[in-house]
Amino acid sequence: MVNDPIAALKRQLADQILAIANTLDFFIAASLLELDPSRLSDLRRGRVARFSVERLIRILTTVGRRVDITVSTVDRPERRWSKVLRERPRRLTT
Repeated sequence: MVNDPIAALKRQLADQILAIANTLDFFIAASLLELDPSRLSDLRRGRVARFSVERLIRILTTVGRRVDITVSTVDRPERRWSKVLRERPRRLTT
């Protein structure tokens, strides 16, 4: 999917996990992150689709990281809504 926000979020979380894991011996990192070595290998190979967002957040919390999610407006919603309202079919009045 193009511009999939979930995939981008997973990638960002995985990057944070790998920043921690890459400073340590592979098996020590897997143990510290409470992961099987094969799962850490999945992350290192970019296979983040195999993880849920929840799981990635839980991995980060095991090593004392807090995850904050911020919601912000990308475009002005009133513009989008005005376009929808302009393009809607008009009801006929009797």
